[in-house]
Amino acid sequence: MKKNLFLVVVLLVLVVTVKAQVYYEKPIKIGVGAVVGLPMDAANGYYNLAYGVDALGEYRISHSFALTLNIGYSDLNKKSGVIQNRKLIYGLAGVKYYIADNFYGGLQAGIRLKASSGMDTKLILTPAIGMNITRDIDLSIRYQSQVEQGYNYSFIGLRLGVRIISF
Repeated sequence: MKKNLFLVVVLLVLVVTVKAQVYYEKPIKIGVGAVVGLPMDAANGYYNLAYGVDALGEYRISHSFALTLNIGYSDLNKKSGVIQNRKLIYGLAGVKYYIADNFYGGLQAGIRLKASSGMDTKLILTPAIGMNITRDIDLSIRYQSQVEQGYNYSFIGLRLGVRIISF
């Protein structure tokens, strides 16, 4: 009887003192990323590669939703001919929905500035799906679309991001 009581007390002490390792995500994350993709639609006939860099900020408003801000630069590399490379600077705002802890879908919209052959602004739309490979590394597939003079200059690409700070 004394042994059983002693074992119950020891187990009770262990249960009370042992805490589960709960991971609390900080709500604000800022990171940088690299994007590489293949042009589609009208851009496919003139350009052979899209690449760029960006900075992404994320504010987690709940376990499942986050607000995002994205500032980036991309370049559509020409195939040949008289056209120039299309250099684009963009700013986007949007949302992320976390389907599971590591998988998400997102939608961003904003404006882009064409930095080559004169400045102009156009609407840009970017849906994406992705996953957090680790706490600090993110991989997503995104479709970036921008309509200009009836042509859709878009690309589908991969974004590899690294979180540099969170608070």
